[in-house]
Amino acid sequence: MKESYPENYCDSSGDITDCQDSLRSMLDQSESFSQYKDLLGKSNADHAFWLPLLPHYVKNQSVALVIDDTDGNISCKLAPHFLTVIAIHSDVNALMKVKREALKKSVDNVIPVQADLSKPLPIAAEAVSLVILLHVSNSRSFQSEMSVCDRYRIFVANSKALLSLNGSLVIIDNNAQNYRDWLHNLHGVSRDKELNGVPVKRLKRILSCQQYSIIDKYIGDFYYTSSFMPLPVFVKNGSLGDLSVYCMSAFYKIKQYIKHRFLPSNLWPSFMLIASRVSHKRVIDEVIESERIGVMLNWGVGRVVVKKIVAGNSGVTILIVGPEDENDRDIVVRHPRTSEGLMAVQRNADALKALSNEIFSGFVPRLYVDKVQESKGYIIEEKIRGKELDGFGEKAELMIMQSCELFIDMQMNGVKNRAFDEILINQFIVGAISPLAALCDDDVKPLLSIIGEFLFGAFKDKNIPFVRSHGDYKLGNILFLDDGQLGGIIDWDMSEKNGMPLLDIYTLILYRISSETGQSLADVYKNILLPGKTDVFYKDLIEMACAKYALPTELVFPLKCLFWLTHLRDRVSSGLKSHPDFARENIKEVLIRMIEAIDIQENNNSNNKPY
Repeated sequence: MKESYPENYCDSSGDITDCQDSLRSMLDQSESFSQYKDLLGKSNADHAFWLPLLPHYVKNQSVALVIDDTDGNISCKLAPHFLTVIAIHSDVNALMKVKREALKKSVDNVIPVQADLSKPLPIAAEAVSLVILLHVSNSRSFQSEMSVCDRYRIFVANSKALLSLNGSLVIIDNNAQNYRDWLHNLHGVSRDKELNGVPVKRLKRILSCQQYSIIDKYIGDFYYTSSFMPLPVFVKNGSLGDLSVYCMSAFYKIKQYIKHRFLPSNLWPSFMLIASRVSHKRVIDEVIESERIGVMLNWGVGRVVVKKIVAGNSGVTILIVGPEDENDRDIVVRHPRTSEGLMAVQRNADALKALSNEIFSGFVPRLYVDKVQESKGYIIEEKIRGKELDGFGEKAELMIMQSCELFIDMQMNGVKNRAFDEILINQFIVGAISPLAALCDDDVKPLLSIIGEFLFGAFKDKNIPFVRSHGDYKLGNILFLDDGQLGGIIDWDMSEKNGMPLLDIYTLILYRISSETGQSLADVYKNILLPGKTDVFYKDLIEMACAKYALPTELVFPLKCLFWLTHLRDRVSSGLKSHPDFARENIKEVLIRMIEAIDIQENNNSNNKPY
């Protein structure tokens, strides 16, 4: 094979060297890859994802106050939106971390301040537009013997004295202990500690007593965790209570039912409250009103609310917005928070425009507004009807099979058959291997070369059907109607007009088996998918896809090998790739298994289907 893999190749998602430098302190602390992933997750968590829910603050006029921002991450994320961000903490060492983080990110308007939150803060009255507190339960800036409710009471009183009249208070906290206690008491299980109240209910009462008249409550749409690092997905209590999709698992239905009952929702593991004393227009209101979406969708004069807010993994805030009393006319607003997010939103908008003229048009969201290129870019798109599949069994498998058949039929409507020439070899094979070679030690690069040689020989001059790929075709992006039929496919920011066949199907299977078994994606791939040890349903799914794509049997296994390389290239952050154990666990160990599978494959009878 003539192609070479340059050792100085840089991942397009970010410069690996810079990434290693910026994360070196975290690497020094980590004893394992799993611990490092936890540290990286905490570092990358962007709790400023709720900014569109706040008034439209103007830089050079507003001050934000952040409580217990241990590593400075939140303060630095808020810095571009405010004249000054004050980071409060009682621990000097923690404040030094904030200072170092601001220096590292070239942020000059973050001011660390040491203070005891049990006492009035040394800040001028009514000088602050935003106060944010994360996890008062574990805050070290209060006296340790104080109860949670006493901490809330003092914090709210101190905040009120500082906030301007049109300021906002954001509280994100964790009820995990109360939730566990409530579940155990519900089932008659004796606990050492009795249920000690309902913090959200009490907190709302405390806020009301302090004359906060507008209090929006969101609860975490995820499982409880022992630490306070929940996935940033929050649902407005009571707004998304449709349980009619028969395919949902019993556990999911119970979870949704509990979430929308008054008492348990006040005990839900994680919550977010946004409180204000006066009514004001939020950033999201200005976006919607400026585009006259309400007129277009006939929203009427009722209250419009944000029903769900998600901090996407690619630096995008996703908001589900619509009339408070119905869900049929909701919209999706995508706000980029980072440069990476801006590119993702742009790719999604471009794909939706292209797909509106293709056979996919009935199954993808309509793009209402595209303002990505403006200074505060965003897009507004249709919210597709349907729900995610949250269940297993025969009904779920039937729905998956039927939806995949329809998806492939739509792909094949615009198929372009091409001989796999030198240009395509460089695009798909070299383009997948080169970014990974830059992450590997010298002993791994020969393994990549072996895989490259195999793929080169397998695809060279073969006739391949190139199709419109989704790029992230997993069940979270596939929506089903009440009758089990395909409702739509969302999140097209990784789509390619001319993509390789079968890779989308492998993506669905990989994530589905990982969800079923609890195994990591790498373990699922090397132990189940690669050697063809999937159950009968997944074998049938692959066989159906191959028949519809009209793929020669000999290309199925090479596509399975190429799939893992593109998966690592496209879906793993450069932060994770910079850890030395990443290459060992996800590249070296998998490549060894892949080469073993290649040897077995080449020795197999030609009639043995590699499903």
